[in-house]
Amino acid sequence: MSAFYESLGINKSDFELLRDFIHLKTGIYFEDGKADVLADKIANRLIENNLTSFLDYYYKLKYENDPDEWKELINAITINETYFYREYPHIKILIERIIPEYFEKFPNIPLRIWSGACSTGEEPLSIAIALTEAGYYEKYPINIFASDINPFSIESAKKGLFKERSFRVLPSDLKEKYFIKEDKVYRIKQEILEKVIFRVKNLMDFDELSFLYFSNVIFVKNILIYFSEFSIRKLIDYLYNKMPKESYLFVGISESLLKYQPKFELVEVDGYFIYKKNSGAQE
Repeated sequence: MSAFYESLGINKSDFELLRDFIHLKTGIYFEDGKADVLADKIANRLIENNLTSFLDYYYKLKYENDPDEWKELINAITINETYFYREYPHIKILIERIIPEYFEKFPNIPLRIWSGACSTGEEPLSIAIALTEAGYYEKYPINIFASDINPFSIESAKKGLFKERSFRVLPSDLKEKYFIKEDKVYRIKQEILEKVIFRVKNLMDFDELSFLYFSNVIFVKNILIYFSEFSIRKLIDYLYNKMPKESYLFVGISESLLKYQPKFELVEVDGYFIYKKNSGAQE
């Protein structure tokens, strides 16, 4: 046992066993030097289950097949840092460039937008607000789907209640127009909430998500930094193979897929980079 693991009171092989099992199931990866981070995140789960080691918890997850415990684990290891109109330039590109161009080419075919790691819902609801502001729902058939691996996050998203921290960049006029103040929270108006279909889904469960991979625009933003290179390559390759031609993939503004040599074309729009599957792409 190295001095690092010894200082934490953790057996290195036990950490790797649990870490790799979580990675296999979710794509989320804790590097060797992050044993303390994982230990901190799951400390309460060990206490709640009267367990004393990573190894005991690994056995519980693997052999007891307890879906409720998996929900608690996912809630413990995921980060729900999001807010309305985060990375707004991407939303602007969607509204001003992608949607008009799409319906010019395919005027009668509905556009499918998927927010693939939506957390508590601010991203897809921001898109719904922007679409409403642009008047697109009256002009075009557009569907928004949103998913997250964390069931507690999806439950929160469906309620449509948000605290002040979710509004750090949303223009005040839009906040007043689409939200109703209720004590210490804000309720999004039903006309916006009903524009988004929320589901609990695991990005790495390809069979479960097969119907969403055919979306014309996919957002998987600010999530890949928590994935291993193996998981990223696997996900991006699968997205490319399943997405229709003339479709777009958005990752976080600070994220890049270049090291993974994706088949997508890197496109610069108004100083920002997005990924496109062209009409001439090979299936």
